Amino acid sequence: MTELNPPAAEAVPDWPHLDHHGHNPEAGGDAAVSRAVAPLQEIPDLPVADHPERFAQMHDALLEALNSEPAVNEQTAQDPANDAPRPGGR
Repeated sequence: MTELNPPAAEAVPDWPHLDHHGHNPEAGGDAAVSRAVAPLQEIPDLPVADHPERFAQMHDALLEALNSEPAVNEQTAQDPANDAPRPGGR
């Protein structure tokens, strides 16, 4: 009988590109988010059974970053562009 589907090639995940500090330069530069997702670098080396725990830790760190007050530096506070109305009234 002829095989209907060709043999599947080994799946290769597309891991995010992080610098040597664990920051994703494409993530917008939020330090709290970069710290929260830094453990993504370790995922390829971990046993699959350990992935859920690591993802849960990153999820909790991202929630903490989301719920924290944003850091405002003096330059950001003085920039008139930051006073412009934002979508959703924020």
